[in-house]
Amino acid sequence: MKTKILLTIVIAFSIFTTAFAQKGLNFVFSVQPDMKMIGGDFNVPTSSGSYIPMDKKMGIGFQAGGAIGYNFTDNLGLSLGLMYSAQGQNYDDYVLSESDYNGSNFYTATSTVTRKVSLNYLKLPFQFNFNTNPANTVAFAGFAGFYLGVLLSYTDETTINGTYNDGFGTETYHASAIAKEDQVTYLETSSFSASESNTSPLSEKPYKTADFGATIGAGIQLKLSDKISLPIMLNYQIGLADVKNNGSLVTHDSGDTDLYWNSFASYDDRNIAESYHNSTLGLLFGLKITL
Repeated sequence: MKTKILLTIVIAFSIFTTAFAQKGLNFVFSVQPDMKMIGGDFNVPTSSGSYIPMDKKMGIGFQAGGAIGYNFTDNLGLSLGLMYSAQGQNYDDYVLSESDYNGSNFYTATSTVTRKVSLNYLKLPFQFNFNTNPANTVAFAGFAGFYLGVLLSYTDETTINGTYNDGFGTETYHASAIAKEDQVTYLETSSFSASESNTSPLSEKPYKTADFGATIGAGIQLKLSDKISLPIMLNYQIGLADVKNNGSLVTHDSGDTDLYWNSFASYDDRNIAESYHNSTLGLLFGLKITL
């Protein structure tokens, strides 16, 4: 499916370029550092047996690429771009502490959960562009449109580091699940036992191949010459599609299968009900060349 979507993007970009090749094009090369976010919660257990979402923290991503555009008037036009976009979500560490009596003595346990998601896309943004007066040295500029994204790669990583003390000794342990491409790698280590590692195949990636969303931006355009200008704009993109694939299955060494979103990396099936939507907010720096 990814190959078909990528081929569609290349064909669409080629058709757009050919259609306006004789009418005076403009090219924009841009880079955009941004804040990356995923809407939707990731739930972890509490000491009381209930579940709460992990707190999110700001992650830094970026987009880079180019676009070909055509102006119908001095102020209005449209463009089609091809952008690489590094997105995802970072989370604050979650610490779970508990103490109880296990039948013979008291014990204390502390676990720290760490989670990070990285999603890398090739995006095809289609935009309607506006500027107040390109003849001015400084002009107000803006755009609005839609984008289609194709997932190039992903990493979904959850780790647990903890200690357990039963009054006779303290055990330290580490467990992790890292999903990439078509497999999940599990690792478990303990100060009281040998480490264990295995790789389990995935029936499908836990994130969907395609994303679709809206984009809007506003800022200024600095004129350097009749042919060259520098757009600087604040750009917000919001995904309209759920990028989480709830049909992804993990096949364990035992031969048993489990839904990825209800496996080690997710603790509880309430994560299946969550919808994940990408979004970014960044500052676009461009170089616009008018032919």
